[in-house]
Amino acid sequence: MICHLPHHLFLYWFFPRALTATCQAYFADTSLNGIFGVPAGTYFPLFLLTNCLELPFYFYTFRGQALAHKLGRLLLLNLATHPLVALGFPQFFALAGYPRAWALFSSELFAPALEAGLLVGLWRVPLRHAALTAFAANLFSWEIGGLLLGLF
Repeated sequence: MICHLPHHLFLYWFFPRALTATCQAYFADTSLNGIFGVPAGTYFPLFLLTNCLELPFYFYTFRGQALAHKLGRLLLLNLATHPLVALGFPQFFALAGYPRAWALFSSELFAPALEAGLLVGLWRVPLRHAALTAFAANLFSWEIGGLLLGLF
């Protein structure tokens, strides 16, 4: 069972009995074992999948601009956040002894917040549009990407 999806995290905190024992143990775990399910050899495909899933959101935000600019900005946004979300946050929280649920929550809050800040600061996207775009893109890629990865 895939446990690291956003709706499972919601259930873990608000309706824990609705989760399987496996998912409850997954979120409570403080070890480095199986962090986010990102083995070293699969990071690049995961990064590409994230970019593909977030592409429609950011392409809409950068509509009217050249394709190369859209792709470059999408890559820059994900390069600023994805390595930390997939590799940095899990390591830090596990080494500090915090449960995996906190690592997931913190990293998935960090990514859209930083991406929204970059949209506003670098490309003058209005704050509300930037925040909605970044949070929608990241939530979508987290949920759908997790579901897709569970198929393989």
